[in-house]
Amino acid sequence: FLIFSSSIFLLKIINIAAFIFSLYFSYIISSLLSFILAIKEFPKEERKIYLWDSIKEILKFGSVSQLGNVIQYLNYRLSYYILNYYTTLALVGVYSVGVMFSETVWMIPGSISLVQYSRIANSEDLDYSRNLTLRLAKFSFIATLFVVFIFILLPYDIFSGMFGKDFKPVKSVMIYLSPGIAIFGYTVIISHYFAGTGRYIVNTKADFLGLIITLIFNFTLVPKYGYIGAAVTASLSYLTTGLFLLFSFLRETKTRGKELFISMDDVEFFLIKAGLKNMVIK
Repeated sequence: FLIFSSSIFLLKIINIAAFIFSLYFSYIISSLLSFILAIKEFPKEERKIYLWDSIKEILKFGSVSQLGNVIQYLNYRLSYYILNYYTTLALVGVYSVGVMFSETVWMIPGSISLVQYSRIANSEDLDYSRNLTLRLAKFSFIATLFVVFIFILLPYDIFSGMFGKDFKPVKSVMIYLSPGIAIFGYTVIISHYFAGTGRYIVNTKADFLGLIITLIFNFTLVPKYGYIGAAVTASLSYLTTGLFLLFSFLRETKTRGKELFISMDDVEFFLIKAGLKNMVIK
């Protein structure tokens, strides 16, 4: 931000290139500083060994993880380009606002998964990691579903009042996106289980499967149904990715299917954690 501000106020450079340059430069600076600070944590006599081992680990896991990130980005954003090709830029705007509102719900599972990932990555107890993942996935799903339900209850006129009458259909986009958005609240926690245990390849496979669904159904539904077709496609992609992750989790952790659902033990656990012990039914 400071570099970008300097480019504008000191160098009088006001264009997109200044922002992009500042962004890259800030990433490079922060990465170098992080690297230097991390190296200082290692004993001097062992720094070369740790450094080489770390580079190998980064290349081993990072390449698979970044490939998954690229596929995931295409999965999330390819609909815009296909929608723009078959319809108009105005309809892309309607769809974009609907996606923007819907994806704000993902801050809930995103925040939960950060805590989950740090705990799993620093634990060698797979049973603990499995149980933690199941508990957090259920809580994340409930919280996500609640917010999605609130969004669906919002009247159409709110969006036309905020963005103009042409954006009244934004709610329709959100309604068709809601099944996929809700299931994502559960499965993003599952995906971080695999990330935390070093099996990024599972997430990459799930993202690739979702991308295939995105390609097939976008070219099938968007020409006929426009932004509604794009929203349905996105939901199908999220659901497909989620189901793959769930089946992979069940298979690898030997978890029974019924354990994926909320039980009375889970309810009691959440109430106790929330400090509502008196509501726990014995």
